[in-house]
Amino acid sequence: MSNVIAHQFEWTFQRNGWLLELPATIERHQIVNDRTMEVLFRHHSDYHSEAFRKDFLETTVNGKSTVRVARDLGLTIDRLTVTYYDEPVDHIDVATYIPGDTPFSVIAHVSADPAVYGSS
Repeated sequence: MSNVIAHQFEWTFQRNGWLLELPATIERHQIVNDRTMEVLFRHHSDYHSEAFRKDFLETTVNGKSTVRVARDLGLTIDRLTVTYYDEPVDHIDVATYIPGDTPFSVIAHVSADPAVYGSS
């Protein structure tokens, strides 16, 4: 998928002579992937931890895909925000989770990589 996104940016530039604005976020909306759900539950007490960031970005399909999209667009991932029923949360009470529900999203906040775009 990251190749498709990068191709769309390149095609837009070639066809129209301009680049689209780089995204500020990459969102994984209503996550259902079992491994990602495991990581969300394992780190339920602190979604701002480096351990959660590393686990999400390096061991889940959603995270690895986010890293590839960011890399292919010349972006760096600055931080992650977890939302639960569309509200940003630092942590959740796992006892309130309803199995089969899809309340989680993870938002990667990104910025232009100075190594790619130069410093501003």
